[in-house]
Amino acid sequence: MARILLVLSVLLAIGLAPAQSQPPHGGGVRVALVIGNSEYQSIPALTNPRNDARLIAERLKSLGFTLVGDGPQVDLDKAGFERAIEAFRAAMSRADIALFFYAGHGVQIRGVNWLVPVSAAPRVESDVAEQMIEANSILAHMRAGGARLNVLVLDACRDNPFPAAATATASGAGGLGRMDAPDNTLIAYATQPGNVALDGDSGNSPYSKALAESIGLPGQEIRQLFNDVGVRVRRPTQGAQQPWLSASPIEREFFLAGRPVVGATQLASDDSLWALGTWRGRLLDYPAAAESERAWIVSQFDGRLRCLWQVRGVAPSDVTCRITSTDAATPPNVQMLRTPRGTLAGTWRALARTDVYRIELARVSERVTLWPYLGLSSKASPQTGWAVGTWTGQIQDLGKGNVAGRDVRVDVVDDTLRCQYRIGAERWEAAPCTIEDRKLHLISPGGSELLLTFDGRMLSGTFRSRNRDRFHGLAMRKAL
Repeated sequence: MARILLVLSVLLAIGLAPAQSQPPHGGGVRVALVIGNSEYQSIPALTNPRNDARLIAERLKSLGFTLVGDGPQVDLDKAGFERAIEAFRAAMSRADIALFFYAGHGVQIRGVNWLVPVSAAPRVESDVAEQMIEANSILAHMRAGGARLNVLVLDACRDNPFPAAATATASGAGGLGRMDAPDNTLIAYATQPGNVALDGDSGNSPYSKALAESIGLPGQEIRQLFNDVGVRVRRPTQGAQQPWLSASPIEREFFLAGRPVVGATQLASDDSLWALGTWRGRLLDYPAAAESERAWIVSQFDGRLRCLWQVRGVAPSDVTCRITSTDAATPPNVQMLRTPRGTLAGTWRALARTDVYRIELARVSERVTLWPYLGLSSKASPQTGWAVGTWTGQIQDLGKGNVAGRDVRVDVVDDTLRCQYRIGAERWEAAPCTIEDRKLHLISPGGSELLLTFDGRMLSGTFRSRNRDRFHGLAMRKAL
């Protein structure tokens, strides 16, 4: 059974509440109605909706939501559906955030979206209004309820199970229809309008599963939350399901799991230790003129994780990180999942900007290894004396036209090592470098990287041009 999920977030313009009224998750009073209809009486049952409702209800409770009926409402007939909506409407009058979640059958009839109680059995089109619930009526109740943030989530089957005479559409298309976002509203579809969303074979729909995984991550503003959900759906479906968003300008930010906390650290656990070490890669679709390479470094100190981000040639910066057994994030702008090939892949967004880029990182060391950067120099010591002098060598497999020799000069200035670099007969230029454990790590002025090991006689290792994946062999000898 193919399914579609539609998410409407209606945000009413409000003033800021006093800081002391906000709970740790930052949302005030929260209420939710969660419905999952699986056991239909006149059509084949659905497997996932009941599971989806229970999963989402559990997540919402953990975020401070009070659930109508104290839990998910399962297999509701028309009368039960209406009673639940009435209780929800009463609860919304004192709520800061109101959320409605529905999983089950949904149909579009002449441009109107309907939710299907388990008792529905329409024979002619006039039966629909008597036996089903119009989606827009729930939205109208929520907008009138006065909550500061309203979220409507519809996870509904695209295949129309009813006779054509009862539920014919004007366009002939099945599934739920597109709804444009009014003012202060976010609408997120599990797939593009007119396309089929996958039902999933894990007991939950792909979108509901992704929503449950993302909704509890701290530091994610609601628009970023749904972007993260989309990424989590697109990857396992190999692009067959492309989430889609429609949004008007939203005047304030909403964080369902709380705002990012600068400097916050996570307790180390068995689920997070896999990430320890240094990961390097690049923003895959970043503008070519800008530096795209990034390093993500995870260490453990006093039972807690410490995470750093670094751009080549720039000092690293401490960041908040969240690591589970399956994914890693540095809220609010980086989300990554572990891939079968052992890398981390996901999205990166510059802070205070809306542009989103793909990122993929591979672990290069199980230890913390920082890129050299301007302003960082190794102190001279008896252990670094081997490096002082001028080293010369030639890249072994760079190809014709690029075979000019490379020279590295290491000097001691005021007990501090200073490195310089040049190509062929060009002039010497300062180059950030680190020297430790008989290893020389240097970033050239043009952005090339040298990582060489001293074997007691010569330096040997790799050379890599800026923003290139290929490594080339490089051997260097000290000039007499």
